[in-house]
Amino acid sequence: MNSKKIYFLLAAALFSEVSAQIPTSREYYEVAPNRPPDPVYELNGEYTFSADKKKKGLKIKGKAILEPVYDEISIYHRYPEKILKVKKDSKYGFFDLNGQNLIPVNFDNIESSDNRFFVAKKDKNISIFDLEKKKTVISGNYGKLITYNQKSALIEDESGAQFIIFEDGKKIKNDFESLDFYPNVLVVKKNGKQAILAEKGNPNYEFDQIFFPSLKGSKFGNHMKYSLLIKDFVAVKNKMYGLVDITGKTKLPFEYNSISKDERIEGFRLEKNKKIGQYFDENKILKTEYTTIYRDGLSDYLTLGKDGKFSIVNYATLKTIIPFIADEHMIRMGNGFTVKQNRKSGWYDREGNQILPPEYDEISNYYDAEQLLRLVKNGRKGIYDLRKKQIIIPTEFDEITDYFTGFLVGINENRVNNQTTTREYILMDLNGKKLLNEKFNSFEKSPVKNSKVLFAEKKDSYSILTSKGTVSLENIAAYEYIFDEHNLISPDPQNENALIAVKNKQNKWAIYDEKQEKLKSDFSYEEIKQKFEDENTYLIVSKNKKYGIIDQNNKTIVNFNYDHLSFDFLNAYKDDKQTVVAKKNGKYGLIDFSGKEVIPFSYADLQRISGDDLFKAKLGKSYILINSQNTVLNKGPFDDISNFEDKKALSFSGQKAREIDSKGQFTKFEGQFSIHQGFKTFDEMKYGFLKMLESKTDAEVKEYAQKIAPSPHVIYFLRESSFKNRVAYLDSESIVNVYYSELLNLKNTNRNRTYLHEKLSSVKDFTGYNNGMTTSYRSGIQDYGDNIAEQFLRNSFKINGYWISSRFLYY
Repeated sequence: MNSKKIYFLLAAALFSEVSAQIPTSREYYEVAPNRPPDPVYELNGEYTFSADKKKKGLKIKGKAILEPVYDEISIYHRYPEKILKVKKDSKYGFFDLNGQNLIPVNFDNIESSDNRFFVAKKDKNISIFDLEKKKTVISGNYGKLITYNQKSALIEDESGAQFIIFEDGKKIKNDFESLDFYPNVLVVKKNGKQAILAEKGNPNYEFDQIFFPSLKGSKFGNHMKYSLLIKDFVAVKNKMYGLVDITGKTKLPFEYNSISKDERIEGFRLEKNKKIGQYFDENKILKTEYTTIYRDGLSDYLTLGKDGKFSIVNYATLKTIIPFIADEHMIRMGNGFTVKQNRKSGWYDREGNQILPPEYDEISNYYDAEQLLRLVKNGRKGIYDLRKKQIIIPTEFDEITDYFTGFLVGINENRVNNQTTTREYILMDLNGKKLLNEKFNSFEKSPVKNSKVLFAEKKDSYSILTSKGTVSLENIAAYEYIFDEHNLISPDPQNENALIAVKNKQNKWAIYDEKQEKLKSDFSYEEIKQKFEDENTYLIVSKNKKYGIIDQNNKTIVNFNYDHLSFDFLNAYKDDKQTVVAKKNGKYGLIDFSGKEVIPFSYADLQRISGDDLFKAKLGKSYILINSQNTVLNKGPFDDISNFEDKKALSFSGQKAREIDSKGQFTKFEGQFSIHQGFKTFDEMKYGFLKMLESKTDAEVKEYAQKIAPSPHVIYFLRESSFKNRVAYLDSESIVNVYYSELLNLKNTNRNRTYLHEKLSSVKDFTGYNNGMTTSYRSGIQDYGDNIAEQFLRNSFKINGYWISSRFLYY
């Protein structure tokens, strides 16, 4: 027995291979332990109990499924259904959810490796149940079960002798040199020859080899019900290949050099004299006369290659769609094919009709617009509409883009000495109709969710185009997104308004609503400083060098009487009245949205530092901590107080930092450091980077490094953030020195500063929340213009009011 080999297929192995091989050592298939029970509530059921409460039954939706005679009832997940496993007096069995008995309740153990075949053991009796066909495969007093398939099993008795047991009880001694257990048939070997072993008839040992090539992919995916039946085998005789059925009858003569499988094509790949064919079934065969037989995924066509030409045929019928005219593989696009002839591309529909002659350098699908084909001819681009069956844009553009919803944009480049100097953009609808007579230098789609406006640049001005391609506003000098109450710039509004600030050539600002696609105010403001959104949108604006508050309809909410106003840390979820820090006649106080004074104008400085209405108020040269009722919570005096994070802040006096809570009480923490000096907006950090590169002294580079590196103040709050496990041993001074060295090297290196400036200043950077941190992200083009610039600026984050480069996290 030790010299023999046994090849077997457990049903679970069907996930990956059709057959598998193991040696005939004593690595037997043992019946595995019971699976733990699943809770019965998964079925919306309830237990019933016997009179003595010792036995269980089951009701599902009020219907009695099992009588209360069982010790245990559990759910067994058998894809795609569930069945019931029961235990009674130490014996196990199975029922379906209607109460029909699937496996008698008289086995010591029941297990399955594939959820179709269940192996049950009782004393020395082993039974195999096929629950899909609801039949018993084998049952008898056998020693050990080694493996099995849908028709038979290999067992070993107490003497070590092995036998094959069939469904009808037929028993054959295993004296074979090898066994192949396929799902529904066995292949055996004697005297170096192989045969198919069936329940009836004698095996004919005439083949050198019989096998079923491995299949991969979805054919054997996880949701298969293990009902695969092998119909045909590859057989080898005298070094030539043929096909036989499961009775050994020849289906293809032994005249092929090779027979294999292509996972994308059903049947068998045939090879003969360096040509290939394909066997699908007795009535569907491609002769071995091709150099290529190719199926693109699971598509409904085949590409055939022969004599240097290519053809397309229908996969189901093998009917020719496109004859052997193409010089290369044809590419399917939408409802047709690109066909290349003499290095030029044409296009045929799925019925094989020529739609475009082979006169183009390239034909391709047009991004997400399935009805459009992108044409290239002599380096110029055009568009063909498949629905209209006509060219809607002639091949007259250097490029055509469609990344604007509902529009096409034609681009032509102006070149001097083969260098692109400017670009002209022409806006068209999806029918190729020019919407505007003007030519622009660029278009930019709004990043605002559900906004359909376009920003068109022309020389030194912008126009705003509506969703219909008309000009809504023209000849503006700039447009900007507005800082919110956290000094963040996000394109996504929190209510139905989508307001931006627009500036005319006279440096006056107005409010524009992207969703309504119209101006909401005239150009009368010197500055649009900040916005706050709850049910309405409020904006701090200035006029005649005084600040006031307006709403989204340009209605004045607070009169223009103030030298300074701030929405910082306003809380949209507050129930009581909102208040605004204000400055008047050189002093700071607090007002509500009606302009009523809440805290007198008596402070040299006043800043809200918490969403819970806590303020640092400056008297003389020192700060105290107060609330919105002007109650002093801690009289200090302090040089400064940080923003609150999770009801904790740091107070600073000289080089001493002390933690303070929201009631103004000192906690246990003390440190020797001062407040961080840095950037409070990402734009300050970004443009500070450009200023640093143009600095005259190394000291200015060192100062910038100190601002963007985590100081002890920042590290204190980082240890309370999601970075806490990565900053436990940070040394601020070391990080500053590394930043300084890298930035100084960048400054002194001869780089393309013009490109760097363009990429940093021309792309809008937004700020918002991501995974619990405040960070930055770019609109449109992600390029920062320089690898070092990107390492310092990308993924920067805001902590306790200051923007910090995350570069130190990657050292």
